[in-house]
Amino acid sequence: MTQTRLFTVRAAGGVVDVFLTPGLEDQGQFVSGPPHSINLQGYTTPEDAATLLHELLHVYDELCGGRLGEQRIRGIERFILALAQDNPQVVQKLARLLTTNHSK
Repeated sequence: MTQTRLFTVRAAGGVVDVFLTPGLEDQGQFVSGPPHSINLQGYTTPEDAATLLHELLHVYDELCGGRLGEQRIRGIERFILALAQDNPQVVQKLARLLTTNHSK
């Protein structure tokens, strides 16, 4: 399977490489590590974004002890997706605030 590295995510004390992996059996796949990685079948649609979010939640779950489970991960995913879809202005504002350097 041919992979193309898309980017690296740093969060919750972990580092995760994200790869575009055409021909992947599922839409996305979290590979437990170290090193941790996420394989995505696509990276252009809203569904692909939802898959990336879902797999990132698996990363968080593993880094925090693996207590969430698939059902809770899906619930958190649905909540975040609904928040983003129903309130895009809030998500844009959060992104600006969270990525602005406020140090003087």
